Amino acid sequence: QDAPSVNVHWLPCAIDHTGEAPVAAYFLPHVSETGACASGGTVQEAAFRGRRLRGAKLPLPEGYTGFVLHKDAAELDGEAGRRWQTTGSFRELSYWNHDTPSSAMDSAPRALEWLALSTAVHASITQAQLDAELAKSAE
Repeated sequence: QDAPSVNVHWLPCAIDHTGEAPVAAYFLPHVSETGACASGGTVQEAAFRGRRLRGAKLPLPEGYTGFVLHKDAAELDGEAGRRWQTTGSFRELSYWNHDTPSSAMDSAPRALEWLALSTAVHASITQAQLDAELAKSAE
């Protein structure tokens, strides 16, 4: 099933609400004149409940798509349980800091870096690649 594309915001606070909200009507970030930021995204500024937020829009790594899931109470094979429904998808997300500019050391860009590292660590290698690396290290 194709999920509609949605905007995802990673805010530096906890919001005690579960469900949809008219975010686009009240949360209006704008792109800063400074352009790109150190974490590789586009600089954005906004306010939430009167508090200044500075953030960046980060693309997901190549080959990755994020999904927004909603948990439904459902009956599965005659038993009460939970079922996840996809309500949206995204290829980029906006993450926000209080007052401080975004940086490559923030949790969001570092989490996305982990995806590339995990892929490299878990990739299979051939015997020829292993022999080539061992030969390089022996030099």
